[in-house]
Amino acid sequence: MFDELASPPNKPIRNALNMLLTQPLAKLLRNRRPWDLLHALNENIEKTTKIWNVGMRKELLDFVLRVDKERKPGTNANELAVINNFSFSSLRNELCVGGVYVRIFIKTAEINEIDDPSQYCLDLLEFIHDFIDTTSASYKSVPIDHQEYAIEGLRVLAEACNYIAHDIPKVRTHSLTLLLTHSLSYSLTYLLRWTMVLLPC
Repeated sequence: MFDELASPPNKPIRNALNMLLTQPLAKLLRNRRPWDLLHALNENIEKTTKIWNVGMRKELLDFVLRVDKERKPGTNANELAVINNFSFSSLRNELCVGGVYVRIFIKTAEINEIDDPSQYCLDLLEFIHDFIDTTSASYKSVPIDHQEYAIEGLRVLAEACNYIAHDIPKVRTHSLTLLLTHSLSYSLTYLLRWTMVLLPC
């Protein structure tokens, strides 16, 4: 019955909800009962996959009320475009890769909240590849602290899940070559970190 009532996938709407609610809270919309989402929207929490507080709730409400007030009646073209200008002030400096807040993950090494650690490993590798690949749009645009977070996050993930080392070769061959080559030009600290990830005990 519920499958028959399901609406077709709508990527623009999904992306908009991810921006407005953050990805972890937007996922709760899939639940048939709203209690988990209602509870989450009224709590202060900082976890590996979820950051939410009353300040963020106020920012969201203020934004939605302002957009609703300025919106012209009827159907408008590019209705969702205004959401591209929205971001939470408390998340602007947070590195989020694959739906995981890397700074908090490094601090807690908590993997129970991560749906697929293997996929998260690949997400981190792709993120690192993008900021060291000279042909990438992200080359030299990623802050140094975010670069360090990504590499440290990969090391923490490899220590927490010893099978993660076997996932590293699954990344694109070109990407893996770049990762290994550029690690040689990094500082000794970076090189040691990569050694610990790629050659676990």
